[in-house]
Amino acid sequence: RNRQAKEKRRARDASASSSCRRGLVQADLPDLRQARALWQQHRFPAALALFDKAVRKHPRNATALIDASRAFGARFEIERAEQLLDRLLRLAGPDPRIAHLCGQSYRMVPRPDKAIACLQRVIGDRHCPADAYLELAVLYERRGRLGEAAAVVRECLARWPDGPMALKSS
Repeated sequence: RNRQAKEKRRARDASASSSCRRGLVQADLPDLRQARALWQQHRFPAALALFDKAVRKHPRNATALIDASRAFGARFEIERAEQLLDRLLRLAGPDPRIAHLCGQSYRMVPRPDKAIACLQRVIGDRHCPADAYLELAVLYERRGRLGEAAAVVRECLARWPDGPMALKSS
Protein backbone atom coordinates (compact mmCIF):
# COMPACT_ATOMS: atom_id res chain seq x y z
CA ARG A 1 0.00 0.00 0.00
CA ASN A 2 2.76 2.39 0.94
CA ARG A 3 4.57 1.76 -2.34
CA GLN A 4 1.36 2.30 -4.33
CA ALA A 5 0.68 5.58 -2.54
CA LYS A 6 4.23 6.78 -3.24
CA GLU A 7 3.91 5.84 -6.91
CA LYS A 8 0.61 7.73 -7.16
CA ARG A 9 2.20 10.81 -5.57
CA ARG A 10 5.18 10.64 -7.92
CA ALA A 11 2.91 10.28 -10.95
CA ARG A 12 0.75 13.22 -9.82
CA ASP A 13 3.79 15.41 -9.17
CA ALA A 14 5.35 14.43 -12.49
CA SER A 15 2.20 15.25 -14.44
CA ALA A 16 1.84 18.57 -12.64
CA SER A 17 5.42 19.56 -13.32
CA SER A 18 5.40 18.42 -16.95
CA SER A 19 2.35 20.55 -17.67
CA CYS A 20 4.02 23.68 -16.36
CA ARG A 21 6.27 25.96 -18.28
CA ARG A 22 9.89 26.65 -17.42
CA GLY A 23 9.96 24.06 -14.64
CA LEU A 24 7.31 25.79 -12.57
CA VAL A 25 5.30 23.30 -10.48
CA GLN A 26 1.65 23.72 -9.51
CA ALA A 27 1.15 20.70 -7.27
CA ASP A 28 -0.48 21.05 -3.87
CA LEU A 29 1.75 20.10 -0.93
CA PRO A 30 1.09 18.63 2.53
CA ASP A 31 2.70 21.71 4.13
CA LEU A 32 0.26 23.94 2.24
CA ARG A 33 -2.76 21.89 3.25
CA GLN A 34 -1.65 22.01 6.88
CA ALA A 35 -0.95 25.76 6.65
CA ARG A 36 -4.43 26.39 5.22
CA ALA A 37 -5.98 24.34 8.03
CA LEU A 38 -4.08 26.39 10.62
CA TRP A 39 -5.13 29.59 8.84
CA GLN A 40 -8.80 28.59 9.08
CA GLN A 41 -8.30 27.98 12.80
CA HIS A 42 -6.91 31.54 13.10
CA ARG A 43 -3.50 30.23 14.13
CA PHE A 44 -1.77 32.76 11.91
CA PRO A 45 1.84 32.65 13.18
CA ALA A 46 1.97 28.85 12.82
CA ALA A 47 0.31 29.03 9.40
CA LEU A 48 2.77 31.67 8.18
CA ALA A 49 5.67 29.54 9.38
CA LEU A 50 4.36 26.60 7.36
CA PHE A 51 3.73 28.74 4.28
CA ASP A 52 7.30 30.01 4.57
CA LYS A 53 8.61 26.47 5.00
CA ALA A 54 6.72 25.32 1.88
CA VAL A 55 8.19 28.19 -0.16
CA ARG A 56 11.71 27.43 1.05
CA LYS A 57 11.36 23.69 0.39
CA HIS A 58 9.64 24.17 -2.99
CA PRO A 59 10.83 27.51 -4.42
CA ARG A 60 9.39 26.77 -7.88
CA ASN A 61 5.91 25.76 -6.74
CA ALA A 62 3.34 28.25 -8.03
CA THR A 63 0.68 27.17 -5.55
CA ALA A 64 3.05 27.67 -2.62
CA LEU A 65 4.14 31.08 -3.86
CA ILE A 66 0.58 32.33 -4.45
CA ASP A 67 -0.82 30.97 -1.18
CA ALA A 68 2.13 32.24 0.85
CA SER A 69 2.02 35.69 -0.74
CA ARG A 70 -1.68 36.05 -0.01
CA ALA A 71 -1.21 34.88 3.58
CA PHE A 72 1.70 37.25 4.20
CA GLY A 73 -0.23 40.09 2.58
CA ALA A 74 -3.28 39.41 4.75
CA ARG A 75 -1.06 39.72 7.83
CA PHE A 76 0.40 43.02 6.54
CA GLU A 77 3.81 41.60 5.68
CA ILE A 78 3.53 43.41 2.38
CA GLU A 79 7.20 43.34 1.40
CA ARG A 80 7.41 39.56 1.87
CA ALA A 81 4.21 39.05 -0.14
CA GLU A 82 5.54 41.27 -2.91
CA GLN A 83 8.87 39.40 -3.02
CA LEU A 84 7.07 36.08 -3.47
CA LEU A 85 4.87 37.44 -6.26
CA ASP A 86 7.83 39.03 -8.01
CA ARG A 87 9.66 35.70 -7.87
CA LEU A 88 6.65 33.86 -9.29
CA LEU A 89 6.36 36.28 -12.19
CA ARG A 90 10.06 35.82 -13.00
CA LEU A 91 9.66 32.04 -12.93
CA ALA A 92 6.44 31.94 -14.93
CA GLY A 93 7.56 34.16 -17.76
CA PRO A 94 4.69 35.14 -20.05
CA ASP A 95 2.15 32.61 -18.69
CA PRO A 96 -1.18 34.52 -18.60
CA ARG A 97 -2.73 32.21 -15.97
CA ILE A 98 0.05 33.00 -13.52
CA ALA A 99 -0.07 36.70 -14.42
CA HIS A 100 -3.81 36.66 -13.66
CA LEU A 101 -3.25 35.07 -10.23
CA CYS A 102 -0.43 37.51 -9.50
CA GLY A 103 -2.62 40.43 -10.58
CA GLN A 104 -5.33 39.33 -8.16
CA SER A 105 -2.75 38.88 -5.41
CA TYR A 106 -1.10 42.27 -6.00
CA ARG A 107 -4.58 43.81 -5.78
CA MET A 108 -5.10 42.12 -2.40
CA VAL A 109 -1.68 43.10 -1.01
CA PRO A 110 -2.35 46.10 -2.12
CA ARG A 111 0.01 46.99 -4.96
CA PRO A 112 -2.42 48.40 -7.54
CA ASP A 113 0.19 49.48 -10.10
CA LYS A 114 1.67 45.98 -10.24
CA ALA A 115 -1.83 44.48 -10.31
CA ILE A 116 -2.73 46.67 -13.28
CA ALA A 117 0.45 45.67 -15.12
CA CYS A 118 -0.28 41.96 -14.61
CA LEU A 119 -3.92 42.24 -15.62
CA GLN A 120 -3.03 44.25 -18.73
CA ARG A 121 -0.80 41.34 -19.79
CA VAL A 122 -3.68 38.93 -19.22
CA ILE A 123 -6.18 40.97 -21.22
CA GLY A 124 -4.07 40.46 -24.34
CA ASP A 125 -4.44 36.67 -24.12
CA ARG A 126 -7.23 35.00 -26.08
CA HIS A 127 -8.09 32.71 -23.14
CA CYS A 128 -8.48 35.62 -20.73
CA PRO A 129 -11.35 35.17 -18.26
CA ALA A 130 -14.03 37.85 -18.00
CA ASP A 131 -13.21 38.55 -14.36
CA ALA A 132 -9.74 39.78 -15.38
CA TYR A 133 -11.44 42.56 -17.36
CA LEU A 134 -13.67 43.41 -14.43
CA GLU A 135 -10.79 43.45 -11.94
CA LEU A 136 -8.80 45.71 -14.25
CA ALA A 137 -11.79 48.04 -14.64
CA VAL A 138 -12.19 48.28 -10.86
CA LEU A 139 -8.48 49.05 -10.42
CA TYR A 140 -8.65 51.74 -13.11
CA GLU A 141 -11.72 53.24 -11.44
CA ARG A 142 -10.01 53.32 -8.03
CA ARG A 143 -7.04 55.10 -9.59
CA GLY A 144 -9.33 57.73 -11.15
CA ARG A 145 -8.80 56.42 -14.67
CA LEU A 146 -12.50 56.36 -15.51
CA GLY A 147 -12.15 56.47 -19.29
CA GLU A 148 -9.88 53.42 -19.25
CA ALA A 149 -12.23 51.63 -16.85
CA ALA A 150 -15.19 52.22 -19.15
CA ALA A 151 -13.17 51.07 -22.18
CA VAL A 152 -12.25 47.81 -20.44
CA VAL A 153 -15.90 47.18 -19.54
CA ARG A 154 -16.96 47.87 -23.16
CA GLU A 155 -14.26 45.51 -24.39
CA CYS A 156 -15.47 42.83 -21.97
CA LEU A 157 -19.08 43.22 -23.17
CA ALA A 158 -17.97 43.12 -26.80
CA ARG A 159 -16.03 39.93 -26.16
CA TRP A 160 -18.78 38.27 -24.09
CA PRO A 161 -22.12 39.72 -25.23
CA ASP A 162 -23.92 37.11 -23.16
CA GLY A 163 -21.36 37.54 -20.40
CA PRO A 164 -21.41 38.81 -16.85
CA MET A 165 -24.96 39.80 -15.97
CA ALA A 166 -23.75 42.33 -13.42
CA LEU A 167 -22.51 44.51 -16.27
CA LYS A 168 -25.80 44.50 -18.15
CA SER A 169 -27.84 45.88 -15.28
CA SER A 170 -25.70 48.98 -14.89
